[in-house]
Amino acid sequence: MKMRNLLLLAALVLMPLISCNANGTSSNAGDQAAPAAAPAKPDLGFLKKMGLDVSKLQAIDDSFDFEQEREFILLEEKADIFKLLPMVESMGEEIDAGYYIGGARALPRGKTMLLYSVEYGDGGTELMGIYDKNGNLVDFMQLGNCDEYMTIECNDDLTQGKAQITNTIMKFSSPDEFSIDKTIKVADWKRNKENGPTSFTKVHWLVQTLSTYEIDGQGRITLVDEKEIKRQGDIDPDYQRRNAIVNLGHLPASDPNRIERLSKMANELYKQLGRGEYDDDPSYYIQQVLAEYFDSNPQTLLQWIYNNRNKKNLIVEYFEQIFANGWRNKYTLVKAIEKMRDPDAQKYLEDLTAQWGPSDAVG
Repeated sequence: MKMRNLLLLAALVLMPLISCNANGTSSNAGDQAAPAAAPAKPDLGFLKKMGLDVSKLQAIDDSFDFEQEREFILLEEKADIFKLLPMVESMGEEIDAGYYIGGARALPRGKTMLLYSVEYGDGGTELMGIYDKNGNLVDFMQLGNCDEYMTIECNDDLTQGKAQITNTIMKFSSPDEFSIDKTIKVADWKRNKENGPTSFTKVHWLVQTLSTYEIDGQGRITLVDEKEIKRQGDIDPDYQRRNAIVNLGHLPASDPNRIERLSKMANELYKQLGRGEYDDDPSYYIQQVLAEYFDSNPQTLLQWIYNNRNKKNLIVEYFEQIFANGWRNKYTLVKAIEKMRDPDAQKYLEDLTAQWGPSDAVG
């Protein structure tokens, strides 16, 4: 994938709209006690108020296959994109992508789930947003490319080759519980002519995973369980490492443990591979995921850095690189530190980051 596409993918995450404190916790006992029931159809009034035609918007059924044909709503106006996906606005004029709403589902307690497809360059990704009745984004999750067909090799006639294919099905077991069943495989393919039907002749490797989630009373998503249910063939170790890192970027934006998980993975891979091999590939993807975490909830990340200031980890090193490389504007960091409630932590972060980033980034 091109560097520019990776940066776009990394930036598509939630701004600090999650109702969490700096430690990623909150109280929702009252909401949890409410009965879990949902109307048959989602209330899309907030989309209609934006002037969007939702008459043909695909319903997210109890079993939703991302391969199925469906109607999409193109978000042509930047104001609409920024309203529904506020984090996009920070990317300014560097955005060159198509944003589409590709599904809607009513959730308990007046919440609504929307699925998005984002197309950019030679790639794309799917996003999930949970909204309250007023259309405010309360949680967010990247799903990756759920319906991918990526050609790896092909002949000059385009009649045979090798491809990586992703198939994804989302299933609801109850109004506020769902699972994502994803299969990724690399297989040989052939067809009689360039635009003819494709058949697969050999599967080189395949991995099928199942992740289960719950949605609480405030509309926040929790990963309950994740497991591998099928594997065949010899999978490239580099791919497995890269995929494990990327999957951490698919955790819900409200997950309070994701920074710790990323830090642990970074330290383990560094010890396993050594600096040279580690910097060749894994460190780049970890930096991308860390950038996503900063976008989604900067206060939680900044407080985590302060709370772990006496522990050896790679997070601070990578966090600095995000601004040194220009992947994020230093000004956003300065403003986030100014909002910290803990004066000791604020002073520590101000001193730590004073020389970070390009010299002209602030002002």
